[in-house]
Amino acid sequence: MNITSSPATLLILLITIVTSVRAWKDTRLFNQFILYPYQMARDKSWHRTITSGLIHADMWHLAFNMISLYSFATGYGGLEKTMGSLSFLVFYVATLIISDLTTVVRHKDNPAYRALGASGAVSAVILASVMNHPDGKLMMLMFPFPMPAWLFGILFIGYSHYASRNAKDNIGHEAHLWGAIAGVVLGWIMSSEIRENFLTFLHVKGIL
Repeated sequence: MNITSSPATLLILLITIVTSVRAWKDTRLFNQFILYPYQMARDKSWHRTITSGLIHADMWHLAFNMISLYSFATGYGGLEKTMGSLSFLVFYVATLIISDLTTVVRHKDNPAYRALGASGAVSAVILASVMNHPDGKLMMLMFPFPMPAWLFGILFIGYSHYASRNAKDNIGHEAHLWGAIAGVVLGWIMSSEIRENFLTFLHVKGIL
């Protein structure tokens, strides 16, 4: 699908890329935008739940998130086309906020914790796309072999849950987990086509 036929995805890509590159050169902007739960709990700077998704740690972090967003929003699952551009934009921003709020709650008393990146919202896009076409095949870096999309979705959520409790790396697994869960819930609520496709896959079309 041509990216120009997906204006919401194009807008998200452009804003995120431009803001990330600018923040690498502007420490003040970077510090104003980053998710900082300890400070947010004290000065109510809730804008960070959105702005932290517009900046990334480095070029690889940015590229991975934006390629994943593009691939699922306009390619597999065709999520923006399914939902409509305005609904997709609302979906993206809402899941970004939800995935960040869970991190804020968990780390609000930790002055050393900071987070950034669009991974929570991207996880939501991936899982909603899986719901839209659960019978397809997917292959990504963490699972380097083709597998049914529905199985990929289960493994994605299962691993994110495990890693959010046990991993000792610098990856925001809890944002991935809650972003994915938000994607499933909001995708179901906001799109009748996603509901129909998923229920058809389960052979229970018409029950709900």
